[in-house]
Amino acid sequence: MAEAFMTYADVALALYYARNDAPQVEPLKAQIAALKEAVAKAEAIGEQRRQEAESARKMIAGMVMKIEALSKQTAKQSAANDKLQTEFDRLQAEYNVHWQHECRDLF
Repeated sequence: MAEAFMTYADVALALYYARNDAPQVEPLKAQIAALKEAVAKAEAIGEQRRQEAESARKMIAGMVMKIEALSKQTAKQSAANDKLQTEFDRLQAEYNVHWQHECRDLF
């Protein structure tokens, strides 16, 4: 196996990059902090939107239940109205027949 070793040039180059990269670390740390803050804000907004969506879902579910109840009530009322209309039509027909006989007897 070959031995791994660094030459003086390698060490000098490593030190050069270490010294010259150091000033770049602080701006990167600031960017990372800003990104973490942005992520935290985005997560908070996401949670707020999730809660708003859940609230809207519950409101819609309540509206659907009310609509279903009104639909059932309307169907019952419609059936009752149909029954009354049938009874009215029957009575009107009897009334017309009665008055037709009465009028014939008069003439």
